[in-house]
Amino acid sequence: MQNYIIVFLFWMICFCHKVEAHQPELSSTMLIEQANGQWLLQVRSALTAFQYEIKTNYPDRIYESPEAFQDLVLEHLEKNINIYFNGDQDNSVVIQKGYVKLGHETNVVFEIAGVPNDIKSVSAKNSTFSGISRNQSALIVAKSGFEKAQFVLNNKNQHRVELVLKNKQFELVKKSTTENLLFSKYTYLIGISLSLMLALMLLMYWGINRRK
Repeated sequence: MQNYIIVFLFWMICFCHKVEAHQPELSSTMLIEQANGQWLLQVRSALTAFQYEIKTNYPDRIYESPEAFQDLVLEHLEKNINIYFNGDQDNSVVIQKGYVKLGHETNVVFEIAGVPNDIKSVSAKNSTFSGISRNQSALIVAKSGFEKAQFVLNNKNQHRVELVLKNKQFELVKKSTTENLLFSKYTYLIGISLSLMLALMLLMYWGINRRK
């Protein structure tokens, strides 16, 4: 009986993986530090997702071979991925030496140059599949000796997250108190303005009716 359960679970895992691989709105973006300290960037999604983005963004670029398609995929990713560390926006890391492994689930891997040894924070953006409805990408950061972290890139956060490293794990950066105070101030001012406009409209309405 136990053997049947194991076989059943194995086929369920395979089935779920196959279903996920064919969902163009789902993808993954992985930042991985290897044992030698070299960082890799891996983007995985359904082949149809890549085909849709290439057709939409490069309508005049006709590819007649798998190699030409792979070149367009690499170009599209390089344009839509932006990563920088420790708040230094002027020194984004360089993604290089990319290669594409085509399949129903297509994998793209880059080497990353320019990652500092002392990481305090990271900003990661991947809008590669922003043209696909309800798209979302699971961002996974795997640094050697640290807890693996997973976040979501989607339309709500403009496909970008700001992370800070605390206690050997990455956490989402929360809005500062100043930002929250400014938001509350603007909300308060908008409320006052709307109230004054409503009062003015009521006075005008009352004045017109009184004249009549």
